Amino acid sequence: MNVIRTFSHKALFPVLILASCCVTLPAFFKSFSLFLLFLVLALSGELFSCKYKLKSILRFDNPLLWLVGLYLLYCVGMLWTKDLKLGFDDLVIKLPMLVVPVLFLFVPKRMLVRRRLWLYAFAFVCGLVVFELFLFAKAVIAGGGIANILRTYGICLHHTYRALACDMALIALYKMPLTRLFAWSAKRSAIVRFVLMALLNFFVATMYSRMGFFLLLVADALIVIDTLFVRKVYGETVAMLAIILLTIGLTFSNERFGKRYKTIHELENQKKDTKPKADRPLIYSNALNLIGQNPILGAGTGDVKQVMNDLYKSHGITEGNLNPHNQFLQTAIALGCVGLLLLLMIYFCFALRLFDRGAWLLVSAVLLSAVCMLTESVLERQMGVHLCVFAYCWFNMMTTKKRSCKSNSSFCF
Repeated sequence: MNVIRTFSHKALFPVLILASCCVTLPAFFKSFSLFLLFLVLALSGELFSCKYKLKSILRFDNPLLWLVGLYLLYCVGMLWTKDLKLGFDDLVIKLPMLVVPVLFLFVPKRMLVRRRLWLYAFAFVCGLVVFELFLFAKAVIAGGGIANILRTYGICLHHTYRALACDMALIALYKMPLTRLFAWSAKRSAIVRFVLMALLNFFVATMYSRMGFFLLLVADALIVIDTLFVRKVYGETVAMLAIILLTIGLTFSNERFGKRYKTIHELENQKKDTKPKADRPLIYSNALNLIGQNPILGAGTGDVKQVMNDLYKSHGITEGNLNPHNQFLQTAIALGCVGLLLLLMIYFCFALRLFDRGAWLLVSAVLLSAVCMLTESVLERQMGVHLCVFAYCWFNMMTTKKRSCKSNSSFCF
């Protein structure tokens, strides 16, 4: 038994590295890494020895507290849902909102020191870059010319969520102290950093995501501001401006901007289907009406698609199986103003740290995901949930002031 416990203690750090690498990988890898983390914590005995004070967790300015509270409200929303199957499916998709923060409560403090947090972030960036290179290689193998390769790569999987991951990784990579982490020379660190940043820019520039591209430009602009006015390292400013110019040039080089972001399915629908469809303006107006019908507690967990489809049918719309394409509206429809308040509190808590010295850029990365939620229901797909939860745990640990809390968990650092 002691041998198993000792081995589990030694395996904890590699498992955390693995979990970080798997954040943007397909669902099997994410679930498997979380299972390994649970298993290692259980076998090492850490899962039964939480030493964090309840007072340090139940803080008003703790964003993860509101995140877990939001998931629990989704559980309570099952009491008035009309379709239990859709409701349970929704809870399964959102399960990382509960599991990940709670598991990190039991991770030993030595695993959450700042140096190891940066190593987890570097593992996340490496996993993301390798996965994107794999997807791009598949598109190249499929062939069909440069335009078809870029189209195949740009629309595969959930491209908006992949773009969001690249945008957040870009800021984390910029802040990463590579020289101290790996004992590299300043020159080597700069080369590695800007090669990876250029790759992330390239990935987003070739994805068919307008919001992803917009957030990329915002992230790049924030980095330029930091290098020019805060750190005053003009060489890095020039390098970033060169990356931005190359990214913009790549984006506009193949096709006109308007045509570039139309997927194959949209083009086919324009040719084949002349029946009325539910476009986003109509979705947004319908969503607001639905919020008014159930303003306090919402329609129930998992009922959003069913309720909206019923509404579309009443308007003679043939293709209405769409979500509101806005996470704030989606949450408000499902859980009413109470759920919307919990979601907004997550970002309000992060926003309170914007003016903390050295934290504003990392906090901005979290707020990029909030902006993305204006056009996407990010928390309705496993990839979006997993990405946001892991990112929020990491950014919470990196931006919480040490003097405000003695604990060193995912809730408090």
